[in-house]
Amino acid sequence: MTEEEANNRLTDRHEIYFASSKKRITRYAAVIKKSRNIYIKDDFLIELGYTNGQVTIEQNINKVNIKEDFIKSAIEQIDIEKSIIEEIENGLVQVELTNSIDFQNDQILYNYCGHDCVKCCKGLCEYVGEASTKKYCSLTGGISTYNAGKTGGSGTAGGFFTSTDSNHTYLLSNFHVLIGFKNEFNFRVTHPSRYNTYGNNSENFDVIGEVIWYKRILQKGFNLMDAAVAQIYPKIKIDYGKYTRSGLVEILGIGDPKIGEMVKKCGGTTGLTYGEIKSINCTINISNNEEYPMFFHNQLLTTLMTKPGDSGSILVNQNGFAVGLLFAGNNFTLSVANNIKYIFNHLRDEKNINFKKFV
Repeated sequence: MTEEEANNRLTDRHEIYFASSKKRITRYAAVIKKSRNIYIKDDFLIELGYTNGQVTIEQNINKVNIKEDFIKSAIEQIDIEKSIIEEIENGLVQVELTNSIDFQNDQILYNYCGHDCVKCCKGLCEYVGEASTKKYCSLTGGISTYNAGKTGGSGTAGGFFTSTDSNHTYLLSNFHVLIGFKNEFNFRVTHPSRYNTYGNNSENFDVIGEVIWYKRILQKGFNLMDAAVAQIYPKIKIDYGKYTRSGLVEILGIGDPKIGEMVKKCGGTTGLTYGEIKSINCTINISNNEEYPMFFHNQLLTTLMTKPGDSGSILVNQNGFAVGLLFAGNNFTLSVANNIKYIFNHLRDEKNINFKKFV
């Protein structure tokens, strides 16, 4: 299939691809390319990521035949739509085994140094094993952040940027990091997250700004992004020109993602990691509730680049252009990102904030 034909097939057959049974749940459906040859234009297909209710990747990580056994049993024993079986036999669809896909902001145990960052660390604390736990004196991308009203998790401040319309500096991260579900009143955000600093000791974290725009996640229906933007208070110092704490991820602008493109990110948990974009048109289902699936469509699917706490990291291509905002993954084989162009287009149209540059 051509890429256009594969995209149309994914749209037309969404309900069929995501029809689940008691033994099988479809976690994602993605348009992928069979080869790395950019000159071959008709080698696209649909990849379906299935979860078998009886096995997980973690439980079977050392069993080389688990994928083959699962696919064989799925075709022969599990109630897969007959037309999908025909697509598999005709090379239009392939099946992958996956764990459930979830937001990447789970609780992870960190250690805080307990020292005064300004006096002893100058923003480069030697006492902390995990860089994400630092209380940075000057903020930059890839550091810990979260909603000030929550203590049960942590996320990543993806990047700081300016607009053409004001002198303000803004922070880009995820809705589920800066706002979260069932939160209608607290729009303040902290660095680091309160979870990273053991909760309520206000000396260990700063309130750095307030959320001014977000896209609420629909827990029933389709979503395009998991994004929020906070305006940083004037008194907060920004490490201008640093882009991210790794020093190896410069963000020079906004670009278009491409299948097969090598990318990198700097996250709050895993720091600097590299990966490859497998799909630029992926639909994922995060919910485990068959009656109320939580779909995200037109997403970027990458090889594994994230762990819990990396939500909000910015995906950057080899030319230094931001192409995605990471928000989900399965912790073993894949990560998922929003197309960052959609985010800034909505920010412009809904809040009249026109992106200028990352800082």
